[in-house]
Amino acid sequence: YNTEKILDPVNDPFIPSVTYPSLKPYPTGKTTGIVSIVQTAKPQYNWQVPAFSKPDKQKLVIYELLVRDFTAAQNWQTLKDTLGYIKRLGVNAIELMPFSEFEGNNSWGYNPIFYFAPDKAYG
Repeated sequence: YNTEKILDPVNDPFIPSVTYPSLKPYPTGKTTGIVSIVQTAKPQYNWQVPAFSKPDKQKLVIYELLVRDFTAAQNWQTLKDTLGYIKRLGVNAIELMPFSEFEGNNSWGYNPIFYFAPDKAYG
């Protein structure tokens, strides 16, 4: 499935609004099961750092990171707020463990159901 966002009536109610504000409501009474959200005429992404320079391959210090286990809040915003800490450790590259939608809200991410949809449980 190529959808970039889904609505899950079983698991979405357990995602805190502080983690994912303004989550679209599930169309209760109109369907059942997981539904895809499709956005037509999607705007092109505007890169914020166009002159990014990669670290030298010979000097990589890679941290494999699972968002769920790295911070107590288990969300992207908290991870973003801790990037300075990770950099102070000497890390210059992060390898993110899978974060696509999976069954439930608690997983290592190796059981995806929608490969292109980031899991909403992380924000």
